[in-house]
Amino acid sequence: MPTVIATTGGTYVGQDGTFATVLAAKMNATPVYISEPSANGKIHYGYRRRAGRAYGTFAGVIGGQADVSVNGHFLKDYNCYLAELTRHITSDKVCLLAPKAGVIPPMMTVLMSFQREVWMMTAITCVLVTAIYFAAAALDTHRPGPTGSDLGLEIYRMFIGAPTNRVFALSCRRILTSFCLFFTLVILNAFQGSLVTFLNTPMHYPDVNTFTDLKQSDLPIRTSSISFKEILTGDPNLKSLAYRVEKWEKEVDIHNSDGKFAGFERVNVFNLEHFKDVLFIANRNNTRVLHTMNECLISYFISYVVHRNSPYKRRINILLSWIDQAGLVLKWNGDVSKYIFNKYKPINPKDYDTSKVFSVRDLEIAFIVLSFGIILSITVFIIEMMIKYKAQKMHTPHPPHFPFLH
Repeated sequence: MPTVIATTGGTYVGQDGTFATVLAAKMNATPVYISEPSANGKIHYGYRRRAGRAYGTFAGVIGGQADVSVNGHFLKDYNCYLAELTRHITSDKVCLLAPKAGVIPPMMTVLMSFQREVWMMTAITCVLVTAIYFAAAALDTHRPGPTGSDLGLEIYRMFIGAPTNRVFALSCRRILTSFCLFFTLVILNAFQGSLVTFLNTPMHYPDVNTFTDLKQSDLPIRTSSISFKEILTGDPNLKSLAYRVEKWEKEVDIHNSDGKFAGFERVNVFNLEHFKDVLFIANRNNTRVLHTMNECLISYFISYVVHRNSPYKRRINILLSWIDQAGLVLKWNGDVSKYIFNKYKPINPKDYDTSKVFSVRDLEIAFIVLSFGIILSITVFIIEMMIKYKAQKMHTPHPPHFPFLH
């Protein structure tokens, strides 16, 4: 979220920019802004060098050129004890954005309507019921039983909810049939409802959500600020990921690269929900869908920098308390949300909760199964015709056949 945005009137908006304006008004002062970007156009958040000299945003405060640095800093030890951090104004999370997993083809989503265990239990149930009906028909010596093919088709019709004209003479068959029809009613309605949902809503393969998933993937981690790498090196469980961090000089070069990488992102806690799934627009010809990992690296309070002996420190802390209690930070971030949404467009799952006209690709599994059935039936037909032709040529009164398929 942009925190300092210059306007045409010479003022600044955003969390840090608006705070500077409010601070100057409350202290009845005219603000004078000092900005000294480096050669690559970036402003460095300062540390204290080993030689004892501070640089970046700390240098102006320690050197007396500035009374306060209104660039939000992480509340941590900067090894610079002539400067002091104020009361926090908000908190940010350092998260990792990874490429969004690909969309599962509609043909595969049909199989995902049920878990694997449900499919297995349904198949076992069909086989078991067919075997029971076949055994009962074989034991019934008073009337000729159906062939295996007819019985299999009859059971199939019953399990897909199609009407049947078969009359069951034995009560045991009627009881079994009634319970099978109830089973079919529940399974079919659950399958149809789940199928419509899956065909309407794009389903994705599992995303990279945990650090374990990230370790198992081959994604590099790219950043233009190597300071983020310190978060990984400071955690023994994440130290192995630190070796994947690649430093690029310019953020724009990272955005215009192939997109197959994970990247650090500093996200305000008030805007974290907008970064679940986002469409990242690097430029007109380069867009990609990103996913924020569920496990974030760390959370920091955000503070400003004043000199250790600053006479304004207490007044600034009181003003920050008032701002926090009034909820102004949420409003300030909301005022500039359009700037970040021009680059990161949130993807709302509810956008897919509408009916649509199914295409051939959505229903390709039905055409594939039908094509397989047509090919199989033609193959069996050709084999049966060849057997019949051979039997007639040999003058066999009863040609052999497939007992189960007859």
